[in-house]
Amino acid sequence: MTACGLDFGTSNTTLGVVGAGELARLEGDETTIPSAIFFAPTAAPKVGRAAMSAYLDGEAGRLMRSLKSVLGGSLVDEATQVGRERVKFREIIARYLAIVKRRAEAAAGRELDSVVHGRPVHFVDGDPAGDARAEDTLREIALSIGYRDVSFQFEPVAAALDYERTVAREELALIADIGGGTSDFSVVRIGPARRGREDRKDDILANDGVHVGGVDFDRRLSLGSVMPLLGFRSAMKRKELEVPSVYFHELATWSSINKLYDGRALRQIREVRREASRPDLLDRLIRVIDDERGHGLAAEVEHAKIRLSDGKETELPLGF
Repeated sequence: MTACGLDFGTSNTTLGVVGAGELARLEGDETTIPSAIFFAPTAAPKVGRAAMSAYLDGEAGRLMRSLKSVLGGSLVDEATQVGRERVKFREIIARYLAIVKRRAEAAAGRELDSVVHGRPVHFVDGDPAGDARAEDTLREIALSIGYRDVSFQFEPVAAALDYERTVAREELALIADIGGGTSDFSVVRIGPARRGREDRKDDILANDGVHVGGVDFDRRLSLGSVMPLLGFRSAMKRKELEVPSVYFHELATWSSINKLYDGRALRQIREVRREASRPDLLDRLIRVIDDERGHGLAAEVEHAKIRLSDGKETELPLGF
């Protein structure tokens, strides 16, 4: 049995093989890849940086990103159009993770049949049933792509066990794991004398987390600075009403962007445009959706957020 540890994150994915002492190379020499998959009409799916590049370079196809965000909700069992077929989101996640598994096996030179999945403390805030569904779905996916043994570890606990290798005395550690989709916190008792223990349940003193992460900052930045340029919060001709906000929230959320591409949203927006006081703004929204530029726009917002980590202001080229 060859085991691995898999961190399938909202933003990025990485995998380590037990015994190798290092992370698997999943894309060239890269051990961490964006959690993204690109479906081209006549070619095999691309993942990671290749997926993002294919989309941003304007290749024909469909980009899916932040797929982990759908776990625990009803969307995971809904289907979306991918080329000529409708595919459930759980199957899209399975196709992505199967490619990750094959690449890790190629790098390790052996089959991986056991996996420890990292997981947030809460997939879904305040919904134990939804949280259980999310873990069950991820387990079913792992089994469907060839893993025979599947277990889970809270992501901050995994980080604590890694940190434990560096300490010389017993400590109480507060571990914060700020990810793309969740922020998780654990209080763990660690120390040299505890490293070899198989059962560490008694050392995990507290776990908690919230479904807030980096993509939420992206969404708020988009809604505050970009979506108003496409008509968000603009008035209808009947001044007491605003343009419906659902389209803008979906366009500002990585995991929801594809919902706008099925044709229904465009028909609805064109109807709204006729009654909008600023139809020119809705024309921009229509162009972005009609050209399937939503993920490119989200990527520009994400890059702007990163630039703002080092400066007080930045320019965001939109091109529409």
